[in-house]
Amino acid sequence: MMCLKYIVEEDDISLAQKGEACALLNSMETFKFVFTLHLMKNILGITHELSQALQRSDQDIINAMKLVSVSKQRLQAMRDDYPLVYLLLELTLILLVTTASVERTFSTMNIIKNQMRNHMGDE
Repeated sequence: MMCLKYIVEEDDISLAQKGEACALLNSMETFKFVFTLHLMKNILGITHELSQALQRSDQDIINAMKLVSVSKQRLQAMRDDYPLVYLLLELTLILLVTTASVERTFSTMNIIKNQMRNHMGDE
């Protein structure tokens, strides 16, 4: 973040680069970004040992299955610790999908209406 602040404040940097740096800085300072980063840090911390085991060339299936089970339990415990957060995440994801489908529907309706208007004007 310090580098981005330097780019924004520096005089020798082009306006386009300053704009990009400013936009990145603004997005990195949002709650959504910080929360996602925090959540990913926790999830990756839980699954790190499993990831390392699965990347080894000498695969130990029994050990890998145990690690899958342990990782699953840890993730479930994390989920149980933050039930409202997970509910909010699920609702957010659902909202994004429903919003996109509604926007797609309206977009399609506009295309159909425009085609119908064009045909009506030709008659």
